[in-house]
Amino acid sequence: MKHTKTLATLFAAILVATVFCGNYSFADFDVSKILENFNNMNGNGVGFIFTFKEDSQGDKLTSKTDTANVNIDSYTAPGSSGIDASGLSYFRSFCVEPRESVEGNLVGTLNYELKDTGKGEEWVTQTSRGDELTVGAAILYKEFAVGDRSADGLREAILTLMGMITDTDWLDNLHLRELLSKGSKAEWMAHYDPGRYEDTRGLMGDYCVFVMTVVSPDDSETPDRQDFLYIAKVDTNTDVPEPASILLWTIGGLGVAGSSWVKKRRMKKLIAA
Repeated sequence: MKHTKTLATLFAAILVATVFCGNYSFADFDVSKILENFNNMNGNGVGFIFTFKEDSQGDKLTSKTDTANVNIDSYTAPGSSGIDASGLSYFRSFCVEPRESVEGNLVGTLNYELKDTGKGEEWVTQTSRGDELTVGAAILYKEFAVGDRSADGLREAILTLMGMITDTDWLDNLHLRELLSKGSKAEWMAHYDPGRYEDTRGLMGDYCVFVMTVVSPDDSETPDRQDFLYIAKVDTNTDVPEPASILLWTIGGLGVAGSSWVKKRRMKKLIAA
């Protein structure tokens, strides 16, 4: 009877670990280098100096001639990034603060800070107005950048997911309709942290998305502000083990514990004999 109870406990533990690890991921992304490299491209805290052009396929953000080029390796879709005729690197983004405008020489830095979200302190990336990037908006932009999603209707979808448009019928927008078929509105409009791998469907992969806060330095006293999205790929070598690894370790640990228990039982029997 004791053997049966012990084995039942071991199998129950394995089952719980399997179910738990199958639905959740514990891997944290180390995004500190992404932030450091981007925000210090042209000196300490200066960030990305660029010009932009409004475009139906996503605003085109182009490096200025006398500045360091931004890393565009994460943009793999044709036309989402590249080198223009002047030899300058560019990537396409979407404005997530349509109420403001900027012009002239623009400077962008990635926004990522600890903030009280009402559920305790959490790391967020947000616009200069305080609108947080959401899970759905991050996923849509990532898929656009790697070629898995078209730009048609994407701006409206992202602004809706950011809460900046409130009268959109999700069923009328292709991107929102696809998200709705996979989860609830609340899920897609939930807080998104680039440093946490919280997407249980694997839609983000090894990518993370940030809000880039842009200012016009020409007006130093009251600079205009604007915000765009930026995608980066994370070095997963520093991550916490993924669920599959955790599950294997759990089973292995339980196996060792079970083997030790059996040996102790045999030893007791030999001593008793």
